[in-house]
Amino acid sequence: MAYNRDADGYAVPPTPGPSDGSVAPSDAGSSRSSRALVEDLYHRDQNLAANGIYMRHRDEPFPEHIASVVDTARKKRDSPGPSPDDVYRDRALGALEMRGHSD
Repeated sequence: MAYNRDADGYAVPPTPGPSDGSVAPSDAGSSRSSRALVEDLYHRDQNLAANGIYMRHRDEPFPEHIASVVDTARKKRDSPGPSPDDVYRDRALGALEMRGHSD
């Protein structure tokens, strides 16, 4: 399927029409598959695109507006992190940790 390109050169699939459903082909029949939806071969093409989500190859650069957010997140921070004692005394963190333990 050929896609139009945006100003940055990224592929933009056509917007689905109003009659296009968001149900993956594996879910369209009367019998349910035991496979997860993401394992369906058509999931990316139909479900994700219907929700405005498009895949890019890993060697393609991010669009500029995404790259600037990633660069900002990667910058070194001057703000101090919590001390080991602060982490140890954090009750919410302790409760979260205890949920993972089975007695």
